Amino acid sequence: LTIGMAMKFFNLDPYSQSLTIHVAGAAHSETLQARVTDMDELSHMFPGHQGMEVVMVGPEVVEGKAMRPPLSGFGPTGRTYISGYKGLYHQFWEDVVEKEEAAKPDLVVGFHPGMDVFVCTVFI
Repeated sequence: LTIGMAMKFFNLDPYSQSLTIHVAGAAHSETLQARVTDMDELSHMFPGHQGMEVVMVGPEVVEGKAMRPPLSGFGPTGRTYISGYKGLYHQFWEDVVEKEEAAKPDLVVGFHPGMDVFVCTVFI
């Protein structure tokens, strides 16, 4: 829901284009036992969207069924694709995004453990 609120706050329109969202600071609590349907609430918030990809990035990301490689292109229309990268965000950017092996983000959401506030930054 935090991601959906950030999309609305920054006026990102998932109906006009496919969106890529990076979750920086993801940990085992977000990725342990993760399922490919865990982000379906975004699809319910924006029915009929053009496709979304949520990339979980963090040194504590747990490898599992839902932690697939990031997409280099558009996400699947009407679906939310979850992927992951185990490492620090700057490593992910240098090793994957700059080499065009993953799409550049439309939104980066940073979660800080122990805080009840969300921090969001939009890359243009």
